[in-house]
Amino acid sequence: MKGKPSPADYGFSMINFVNLIDGFVFSDFSVIMARAGTKAVELVPSMLLGPAWDECDEFMSLENLHALAASYKVSSIQSLTYGLNLLLTDDIMANPHWQHRFRMLKCLGDFFSCRLFILGSPGQKKLRTDLGDERTHIRLFTHNCKVMAGILGPEGFLCLEHNTLQQGAQYANTLAGVLDVVVNLNALGCANVGINLDTKCLLLEFGSHMHISSVLSDPKLAIRIKSIQVSLDFLSRDCAHCEDDIRVLVSFARDNQIPLSLEEFGLREDQLTDYIDLWHAATLGNATRSLPHRV
Repeated sequence: MKGKPSPADYGFSMINFVNLIDGFVFSDFSVIMARAGTKAVELVPSMLLGPAWDECDEFMSLENLHALAASYKVSSIQSLTYGLNLLLTDDIMANPHWQHRFRMLKCLGDFFSCRLFILGSPGQKKLRTDLGDERTHIRLFTHNCKVMAGILGPEGFLCLEHNTLQQGAQYANTLAGVLDVVVNLNALGCANVGINLDTKCLLLEFGSHMHISSVLSDPKLAIRIKSIQVSLDFLSRDCAHCEDDIRVLVSFARDNQIPLSLEEFGLREDQLTDYIDLWHAATLGNATRSLPHRV
């Protein structure tokens, strides 16, 4: 996105479409994107191109890839290690498929002129009995992130998501823990690694009445936030400061030119409508219908 993003310049994640589209039908995708009111997409490669997309030598010629490029702006790429049989503490240099996946991700980023890559994958952050304590896991995870960032190159930017224990992450499963990883990577010279601030992770860690202003008050954290994902449960909270939280987050993204996406796994049709309406009412003041009951 050129210039400073406005509330209308938000991305809409393909993860939202899991239960809304059977397979990937571009016309169905476009109808939903028109309802969302944005041309920015958070790309999930396996949804657009199929689960074995990186094993196809000709994936760059696939029709859906060019159709997406012709109509939409890819603001970020997520689900980077989805479908790979690995743990994020495995030796990345000994895993040719892992290295190949990240080279293909770099190709996708170059094709779409997208430099932002979001690494979550809480199910691949498991404690292994052969590795000893949590510090060893974090050390190996940090090393692998350094290798990934190197493969993506200086034009790519790797954003680490602060997945929680409830989501399956057994180490580096707090915002402070992931911040430590990023600080250490920056100190090692990895300038292209930052944090993806995910509001679902925030609510799971700090509770539904957390204040976004308190989170953003830490300058060491704030300066390292390079992408933001806003969940349905964050928008639909019912508390006195919730609307202020949305405004604070949008202003923070706008003022710091940080891409922001709506991301909620597997929406139902009724949730999709509420999600879009809540976002538009909070940021643009022009919901397509009256505000839904908060879910």
